[in-house]
Amino acid sequence: MEEYVKLEYIDDEGNVSEVEVSKQFAEKYMEWRKKEKRIERKETRRHVSRDMLLEKGWEFATNEPSSLEEKIRQEKINKVVDALFTLTEKQRNLVKEVFYEGVPMVEIAKREGVDSSAIRHRMKRIRDRLRKQLSGYFEEKENKSITK
Repeated sequence: MEEYVKLEYIDDEGNVSEVEVSKQFAEKYMEWRKKEKRIERKETRRHVSRDMLLEKGWEFATNEPSSLEEKIRQEKINKVVDALFTLTEKQRNLVKEVFYEGVPMVEIAKREGVDSSAIRHRMKRIRDRLRKQLSGYFEEKENKSITK
């Protein structure tokens, strides 16, 4: 009379059930499983796929900002925009031309019929005003890079 043993069987969907099989089949099955595990271990030593790690529950950092980082970033942008809107329209236009459109200050001075030092002086006053309004809001290093 042939002996029977119970094996745990896991189907493709992850459902576990017990199956009664002959002892000879169980031994062959266990050998096959060990061989499969050795092959898998051997393969994963050479390379590991990100998908496989995700399936095993690994989590990876993303390059995308977290919602908190995004909120902080947006708050900083809003603070700078608010500060820019405290400037006069003429000052805002000057900032726009110099920083966003890349127009040289010498060119602006020629167009307005003033010396280039007058434009540099206007920009210094604008920077000082923005620095004063944004002081304490940004870290010192960020403050210098934003307003200069």
